[in-house]
Amino acid sequence: MDVILAKLCNATGLPETITDGLRITYNNNYYVGDKILYDCNLGSFVNGTPNQDIQQYLECQPDGTWLTEASSPDLAPCEREYN
Repeated sequence: MDVILAKLCNATGLPETITDGLRITYNNNYYVGDKILYDCNLGSFVNGTPNQDIQQYLECQPDGTWLTEASSPDLAPCEREYN
């Protein structure tokens, strides 16, 4: 019988914060399909869209890398409109 080992993704070096936001998911191990969530600070915008509890995530891929929901390795910055 073959043993299938679940692929782990290394979260070392992933950002703890993003511009006007922060990481809200912390685990000891991340497997394929697991997500690390980031949330923008209240009053921030993402790509021009007002933050209404918008969360972004990085998802562990089968090759051990991390990608966003837009298939990018980079999260969109949260932006604030200062008057």
